[in-house]
Amino acid sequence: MSDGAAITGKTLVTGGAGFIGSHVVRCLLAEGREVRVMALPGEDTRNLAGLDVEVVVGDLTDPDSLEAAVRGCTRVFHLAAIYKDWLPRPETMYEVNCIGSLNLLWAARRHDVEKVVYTSSVVALGLAAEGSADEETRFNAWSNNMDYARSKWLSEQEALTFCRNGLDISFCCPGMPYGAGDVGPTPTGQLLLMAAKSIPRFVPDNYMSVVDVDDVARGHLLAERKGRNGERYILTNANIKLSEFMQTVAETLGRTARPIGLPPRLMEMAAPIGDLLERRAWKKQKKPALTGGTLRYAAANFRFSNRKAREELGLEFTPMKAAVAKAFAWFIREGRIKDPKFIADFEKHGAPATTAKS
Repeated sequence: MSDGAAITGKTLVTGGAGFIGSHVVRCLLAEGREVRVMALPGEDTRNLAGLDVEVVVGDLTDPDSLEAAVRGCTRVFHLAAIYKDWLPRPETMYEVNCIGSLNLLWAARRHDVEKVVYTSSVVALGLAAEGSADEETRFNAWSNNMDYARSKWLSEQEALTFCRNGLDISFCCPGMPYGAGDVGPTPTGQLLLMAAKSIPRFVPDNYMSVVDVDDVARGHLLAERKGRNGERYILTNANIKLSEFMQTVAETLGRTARPIGLPPRLMEMAAPIGDLLERRAWKKQKKPALTGGTLRYAAANFRFSNRKAREELGLEFTPMKAAVAKAFAWFIREGRIKDPKFIADFEKHGAPATTAKS
C-alpha cells in the first residue's frame, strides 16, 4: 500500500496493553483508526486507561479465542509475546512465542487479513563480529543459550512460510526500548531506575542498542504502510556502551559521572556460572540472579544498524537524552521515583529535554 492511501477496517493489536503495544495503539488512535486490543485474562490494562478501544480477552495458545479477536479486522499488529530472560518452565516461551504466533497467523489467513506487522526483536538477528549487524546478518546466537532469542528467531522462520503463501507480513525488530508506560519495567527501565538511586562506579562496558518507545511505535505504523512482505526492519537508535549511557543519565540530572567500564570478556568468562545457577534454579523453581544467556549477550557486540528503517520507512529517531528524560518523567509521575533531590535535579536539568524534537 502506498504511503498516502487510506487504511480502512478495524485493526487488531495483540499485546496492546503492553509497553510497546500501548504506544502502537495510541499512534493508531491518533490516525482515527478503529482499534481492537487483545489482552490476556486478568492482564494489567492500565496503559489503555481512557483510550477509545475495544478490548477482547484472548490467548495465543487458545486458537478459538483468536478467531474472535481477528474476525472483522483487516490489519493485525502482533506484539504479544513472553519477554523474559528466564522461566521456571522454559517450554512456555516456545508455546507462546512460536506455536502461539502460528495460531494467530492461521487465524489471520483464514479471515483474509490484508497486512500483519509482526514484532520480532534484534535478538532474532545475528551478531556482527565487528561494526553493526543488519537485517541480513544470519542468526548465529543459538549457542548463547537464551530461550527468548531462540524463540523469536524460530517464530520468524515459521512466519516466513505465511509470507510465501499469501499473507503480507512485515517484521519489526526493536532494540532496547525505554519511555513512558514501562509498567514492567523492561531491562532498560530497570537500568534507569537503578541509576536514579545511584550511578554505579563500575559497570560492564558492553554495548546496548537503545530506542525511544515512541519511535518504535511510529516505526510499526510506517512498516504497515511502507514495509515489504517478508522484510525485517530494525527499529533502534543508539548503539552505546553502558558506561556512556550512564553518563547520559547523569547529564539529564546536571551531574557528572564517569563509570569505569569492565571488559565484556569478564562476562563471557562468567557465563558458565550463569548456566549453573540456571540449572539449580530450575530444580528450585526460583529465578536465578544471573543466567548464562544474559551474560553471553552482554559480552557480545550488541550493535545494530537502523539504515533500512530510515531509508525505506522514513523513520526518524528521538535524541537519546530527550528519550531518557521522557522515561524519567513518567517514572516520577507514577511514583516509581520519589527521591526529592533526584526530582529537583531532574526538573532543573532534565525535564526541558522532553520537548526536544526528533
